This record gives sequence, C-alpha cells and structure tokens, in this order.
Amino acid sequence: MTEHFETKDPAIGRAADRDREMARRMPPHEARAFDDASEQAYQALHATYALLPVLAGADKFLNVFVDWEEYLSPQYEAMMPGRAPGIMKAVGVTEMAAGVLTAVNPRVGGYVVGAWLGGIVLNYAVGRRFGDIALRDVGLMVGAFALGRMAEARHRAHAQRQQAGW
Repeated sequence: MTEHFETKDPAIGRAADRDREMARRMPPHEARAFDDASEQAYQALHATYALLPVLAGADKFLNVFVDWEEYLSPQYEAMMPGRAPGIMKAVGVTEMAAGVLTAVNPRVGGYVVGAWLGGIVLNYAVGRRFGDIALRDVGLMVGAFALGRMAEARHRAHAQRQQAGW
C-alpha cells in the first residue's frame, strides 16, 4: 500500500497516490523515460510561457509582428480609459510582467498567463472577430494552465524528496 500524500484537496491526494502506484508498477527503464519526457515537456512549457509573453508585450510598443490595435475589440476599447495605442502599451507591460512572473514562479505564472489568455479570448468573442485566433489562444490557455499544474506537482515532488532526505 502506498503512503497517502497529505493535501487539503482529497482529489489531488488520490491522484498523487495513483501516480505513485503507477510508477511503482512500471519497469525502471519505463519510469525513467516517463520522468524524462515529463521533465522535457515541463521545461518546454516553462520556456515558452516565460518568453512569448515578454516578446508579445514588447511588440505592443514596436508593432513589428502586427499592428496590435487591430485586435482590440471596439467594445473593450470603449470600457477602458484612453485610446487604443495607450491601452495596448498597458497590455504590453502586463504581458511582459506575466512572462517574467512565469520565468521566476511558474506555479503562479502559468495560471496568470492562462487567465490573461482567457481575457484575450473574451476580447475576440465580444468583438465577434478573429475567431481563428481565439481558438488558437484557447489552446495556448490550456497549455499555460498545464504548466501551472505541472509546476505545482514538480514543486510538491521536490518538497517530498527534501523531506525524505533524498
């Protein structure tokens, strides 16, 4: 029988128990390959969601990739103080901050970037434009939330290893 991981959320504790049981039953070479693949996926997501918001945020000032003001729905612009150029610069600063947060604390940053992408999707939905980009951003949002979840699990595993003296 496996040791139950203590958590405030019983579903997370049961999931951790299932993961440990699955890893215990795997042949050692498969368990290592699973761990390696998981770590590689985590590192790819971490780098992506740290770097891309910083690049997109910086481009809100430069408009090299695209004229970002085109993507601001008129309804959102009407709700915000100022005009589109200033709003997009504020968006850029927020995106860069979210990228830096993700770089230093992906357990929080992944969820912040995911929520931010959700807001972008809402902007497209409200404006009834750019449905293709909205769908892409839903996929990016799911990836950001997955990073946050993976970072939580990784942090928890690290804490357990330290507690066990590994």
